[in-house]
Amino acid sequence: MPKFFKIFLLSIAILAALLVSGDGFAQDAVNSKYFSLTIREGVSKAELLKKLRADYFLQMGPAFFAGESKGKDIDALLARTLDAIYLSVSDVLDIHMYDFSVNLEVFPERSALAIELWSYLNKKINVPSFYFYDKNKIYISYPDLTLGMLSHEVAHAIISHYFVVQPPVKVQEVLAGYVEYSVQKMVK
Repeated sequence: MPKFFKIFLLSIAILAALLVSGDGFAQDAVNSKYFSLTIREGVSKAELLKKLRADYFLQMGPAFFAGESKGKDIDALLARTLDAIYLSVSDVLDIHMYDFSVNLEVFPERSALAIELWSYLNKKINVPSFYFYDKNKIYISYPDLTLGMLSHEVAHAIISHYFVVQPPVKVQEVLAGYVEYSVQKMVK
């Protein structure tokens, strides 16, 4: 076997291992009471707070987003915002589980999310967000992220944890869609 071909195969194997493990990309982690958040490189925490409407959930004024947030613990603000979103979704569903936890991973673009899902499911899925029951993990594309979308996926996670026998997929989608609509309406 030619030396070039051996090096090429070794390079492919290393790249595949890095992609599957996720260690090939810089990441940041934030933990809250209900979430273990992983933020991939290329996603701004401050911009994430804006998209998640931290101003509404934490009753912060526009000054926070105008640059006066220097010195504040952005990780703590992000954790509090995520927990407030979980509690809002729980209220809409009227399902309150205080021992709930879910993993959340935010990708810088939809193509990176598609690669991650391919590594687990072995099929191409081009979606902006996805709740993977077997891993208890919400995958979400940062450019596509909205508060309603995250609320929709959190609803899927809550439903999956709450019911011993899972409701049919169509019923879950109706409930998650109702949560998405209700949370978006609430923060307007």
